[in-house]
Amino acid sequence: MRFAEVAAERDHAPRPSWEAEWDADPDDPEDDGPNEAVIPTTDGEWDAFTRGSAIRRAGYAGLRRNVAIALGNWLAASDTPDPEAVGELVAALSDEDEVVAEAAAWALGRVGRH
Repeated sequence: MRFAEVAAERDHAPRPSWEAEWDADPDDPEDDGPNEAVIPTTDGEWDAFTRGSAIRRAGYAGLRRNVAIALGNWLAASDTPDPEAVGELVAALSDEDEVVAEAAAWALGRVGRH
């Protein structure tokens, strides 16, 4: 039995389509990304965003931690650190979840290390 069939059997609603947030022009190789970030900011949005997804195991704090780690790795390889990314990590230092704050501190320590 496929996952979709199991989900339907258990009365799970399908994940919403985020295509409305995607503004890609298939004829333009330079335009292949979203027009704005789709960031779940409320419990209801997080629930809808992750329904049927393995990301639920990590939880919202785990997602934020993983983003901080990814930013740290990206910033470590960058010749010129992105000020917006650094600013987000600085803000995450005061996150209510200790794991997120620690990941942000680790990431900031990686800035410029390549």
